[in-house]
Amino acid sequence: MFGGLTKKVCPIGVDLGSSYLRMAQLGSNGKGLYLYAIGCDRKPDDIESGSADWQRWAAKATRKLAKQCEFKGKRIVTALPSQDVFIDEVRMPRMNEDKMGEAVMSKVRQRLPFDASDAMIKHVTAESVGSKNGEVDVLVMAAARLKVDRHLAIYEKAGLEVQGISVWPFAMTNSFVEFFSRRRDEQDKVAMLMDVATANTNIVICR
Repeated sequence: MFGGLTKKVCPIGVDLGSSYLRMAQLGSNGKGLYLYAIGCDRKPDDIESGSADWQRWAAKATRKLAKQCEFKGKRIVTALPSQDVFIDEVRMPRMNEDKMGEAVMSKVRQRLPFDASDAMIKHVTAESVGSKNGEVDVLVMAAARLKVDRHLAIYEKAGLEVQGISVWPFAMTNSFVEFFSRRRDEQDKVAMLMDVATANTNIVICR
């Protein structure tokens, strides 16, 4: 989301969770960032999250907020909700990154709550403190392709253009780096980031 800060208005940020749809857009006035527009809509209680009715509601609500709250442009960035993302940490032998993806998939294949052949997977090699035998800790994030396509379809029906779609740990850490860890003396600090949502709380510990 923060890649084009020389422009006057950033893409619209969309947070579509199990209970709420939240949208926000930042602007840049040459001196810093400011909140350009914001909107929120609550999911009706009689609609089950993830259902076809939920998908139709989300598309309609997104289109309504985009117009009603006077967001600028059609470009959006979003992140998959936590209930749609599988996250695990595994210990792996140190190897080239081009081989790590296949090795990680073999390690977590049986743990995935969906068909591995339908998985979109990303891994991040973490800092390993006190690891032995040349092993490294690897953070694994995966989502079912069907659910990713479902989210993309929601925004397509709303008439919006998806510029980027991420996962919640990355969304939190990227926001932290851009807003609160830009000075050199802050870059070695360890931070715990908390996202307090309606049904759950997500926590990321990072440096």
